[in-house]
Amino acid sequence: MKQKNKKYHNNQNSNTNSVLQYWSGLVFLSIAMFLGVSFFVWTLYPYAQMASFSKKLNIAMSGNINALIDSKFAFEPYTSVQPAIRYMLISHLFSEYKKDNVNSRHIPLIELAIKKMDETVNLTENYPQQIGLIAKSYDALADLAPQRAPEYHTIAEGYYKKAIGLSPGNFNQDAKFAYSINLANQGRANEAVLLMRETVKYDTRPPEPHYFLGLVLFKQGDTSWIESLNEMEYSFNHGFDPGQGLAKKIYEVWLRHFYEKKDVDNLLLVINRLTLLDSTQRPIYENVAKIITQTGEIPLLDIGK
Repeated sequence: MKQKNKKYHNNQNSNTNSVLQYWSGLVFLSIAMFLGVSFFVWTLYPYAQMASFSKKLNIAMSGNINALIDSKFAFEPYTSVQPAIRYMLISHLFSEYKKDNVNSRHIPLIELAIKKMDETVNLTENYPQQIGLIAKSYDALADLAPQRAPEYHTIAEGYYKKAIGLSPGNFNQDAKFAYSINLANQGRANEAVLLMRETVKYDTRPPEPHYFLGLVLFKQGDTSWIESLNEMEYSFNHGFDPGQGLAKKIYEVWLRHFYEKKDVDNLLLVINRLTLLDSTQRPIYENVAKIITQTGEIPLLDIGK
């Protein structure tokens, strides 16, 4: 009887061990599958998306920016790397726009970048820089499609306000600079000037706010051009370098203006700056500046309209 009970208990223990082994194996397999799927979802797939986009971006940077429009795999589905990918996309396109490498043919590509970035910022409102880039992209569309400029500028203004609202105090100055130009392009230069005066007041030392104040003062009209020139000169003299293109055009307008006004002092400021902004005509400008400095008189100049 005791042997029978012993055999029964052994069989019971054996069955129990088998059940435990089965469930232990099942749990282990489930954990392994979960870790495998997690590794794929959180590591391998995002890595593949980033690698795909980076390859397309390299092609785009070599001159074929339309390569980016075929990068659907790089954007779908939404993974942990999407904020970075989409920020790089819209940043690259806006950079190419600033370099004059983007034209009306690329409007669908810019609209794609805006759509993808919009999807990202709609998930959270903690992306003020990205929101500011969306606004700049709409302003770029306004330049590329002038017939729709009022519409695009208005949409951009909404994004600028949102970006600035998410950045308390004087943070995200870049959005304020761009917004001031947006306002000026809408024919609201007075509002743009007020915005930049407030920005400068936070700290009068940095040169960049003075440059953008100078820009919007220039757009306000010739009654503001002396103050605009002084703001520009402050920014340049304190190390700000915005690139020569726009500044050169503005100083050439001032050259004609102050020459016609016979304003010796401001004309000399303009000519001295043009010696740095226009290397091709530097000898001419240097000679005129020398004459004005020595004689106090403005020589006869052949200034085209």
